Amino acid sequence: MAKSKVDTKALEEINGVDAQITSDNIGGSAIFDMAKDAVELLVAAFGTNDRTAKALARQLCSGTHFLLAGNDNYMGIRANVMKEHVAVEEAEDKVKKDMAGADAMLANAQRRLDVRQAEEADILALHKICCEVYKTETGEDWQPYVANKKREQLTRAERLAQRGIKVA
Repeated sequence: MAKSKVDTKALEEINGVDAQITSDNIGGSAIFDMAKDAVELLVAAFGTNDRTAKALARQLCSGTHFLLAGNDNYMGIRANVMKEHVAVEEAEDKVKKDMAGADAMLANAQRRLDVRQAEEADILALHKICCEVYKTETGEDWQPYVANKKREQLTRAERLAQRGIKVA
């Protein structure tokens, strides 16, 4: 059964090939002021006390940072941008080698890269807004959470020795 134009269009949209690019993050526009006001309102309205407001502002910063950087289980937006850069470079190599269909592959790869870069710009702008709100709320710069290294398990004798107690 042949795919109809509607099926193909839907499939491309699901795969992100034909996703609409919405990023116009030049900065200083009214949308960014409105977004900052919205984040400040969320923190002020739902931050019941100073501790809760700080925790909420920190979570907004951490969430946007996670979307950008990812972790072991989630490939962040920046990794997707790098992946698309590689795809564009590979397609350019194929164009140089004059392979069949290489021009279409390059156009598709470039379009996917543009979409990923727009996603990155949007989330980066939101992250900066969240960090600004965190700073105004707490007076501190937001820093990403860094997990401590696992401490090695000490024996009872070693724990006591650290406290200056000798075990016979």
